[in-house]
Amino acid sequence: MLLRDVIRKLGFIPEAEQLFALHWEESESLFPASGLYFLNPEYVEGNLQFCGVAEPVRRAVLEVAAQIRGNPELTHLIWHWHRMVFVHREYSYGEFGKWPIPVRILGERAGVFPLLVALSAARMGREHDKHRGIPEEITKDTWHDLVININRYARWHGGKLGGLSSVLAWFRNHAGAGLYRMGRLQFICRPFTGQVSVYRHRATGDVLALSDGGLRFDARGFRAPPDAQPDGVACWEAAFRADPQGWTGHALLPEGVACRAAIRLDRAQWGEALLKGDPVLEMHIPEGGGMTLERCGESMRQALEFWPRYLPDKPFKGFACQSWIMNPEFATFYSPTANFVLYQKEVYLYPHPWGNYGGVSFIFDAPTIDPKTAPRDTSIRRAMAEHLERGGVLRYGAMFLLKEDMPKFGTQCYRGAALFEALRKGGGAEELAARGIAWVTGWAGRAEG
Repeated sequence: MLLRDVIRKLGFIPEAEQLFALHWEESESLFPASGLYFLNPEYVEGNLQFCGVAEPVRRAVLEVAAQIRGNPELTHLIWHWHRMVFVHREYSYGEFGKWPIPVRILGERAGVFPLLVALSAARMGREHDKHRGIPEEITKDTWHDLVININRYARWHGGKLGGLSSVLAWFRNHAGAGLYRMGRLQFICRPFTGQVSVYRHRATGDVLALSDGGLRFDARGFRAPPDAQPDGVACWEAAFRADPQGWTGHALLPEGVACRAAIRLDRAQWGEALLKGDPVLEMHIPEGGGMTLERCGESMRQALEFWPRYLPDKPFKGFACQSWIMNPEFATFYSPTANFVLYQKEVYLYPHPWGNYGGVSFIFDAPTIDPKTAPRDTSIRRAMAEHLERGGVLRYGAMFLLKEDMPKFGTQCYRGAALFEALRKGGGAEELAARGIAWVTGWAGRAEG
């Protein structure tokens, strides 16, 4: 089937042909003569039920699946979408949000089209997990993301049924890529991408992170905007150097800010604990509230048992997360006793690249808001809107927690370390020296080593 004919018959604008063109001919050459398994009523009904989708919604999705089965152009298009998402995994995550959905044919239920694409991977995911011996309940809890997607689509589109095209690539993680939900949290084993290096003191067990070189920070130690130029006051640039005797750079305090003054770590007393590229359990936080310390701690302990048992070929050094929920300023404008603020105190926060509106789409169900007119019907909405109205920004943040420190979860083991008091105050030279740390004055080294 020619792509231009599909575009014309489905009522897409001509420019859509360019969006869908990549690998179209390959998809056509592999189109199953027996039809698409993921549009069969038994497949759709069974997997919707497995994912926890309510019966009235299942019935409506089945109706749309039948409508697509009866339309050759829709059938060929959804097969191409399926292959671009789950076969050509190198295809950019963000591109799917640009793809138009077939409103002319499916009307108000056009959002079900990408929902069925996401569901098409359920067989892959379930078979992969069964082969690994992973408990079905874990797989089922993980696939609850489909319900979350349905609910979010309804909030964003006035109660309509469907799924968001923009998050289609997220379901690659469910289709054999190793994402699993353990209670409140989700985890997937991936290389650590933080722009930091982490060290542990050989005798005391203290943990300290240094910034990568070349990163820019503002006067308070947060990541500066990308266009900010270093001036030594409002914006400065970190440097880092490694040599046979140790490491020189800028300490990152576990509350998520960088120190302007440079320090040096003695290699005889410190060892590398987590570096870029090391495997970690990347943590994700599905919507739903109730992010208590107890539930988060239990999720992380489950993960510590789950991975060695079912995925022993994927060792890891700890946990990591990059999210608006790790915004280090939440305690100052929201509530110091909020669940996620309490969670932040149990992990090592570090500055994450600049962002003005982190979390807005999740909290307000809109990509942007006007702080003056944004709804303030919940405490978090009110706090975020007022913060923005005062000229504040909603930062992203990041964290790590090393596997060996998990038994100390609940004790604020990173923030409570004595060495950070000296680093915060810019003093304590003798106390730091006893731990193999020295202040470095007049150092302007560039990123090396």
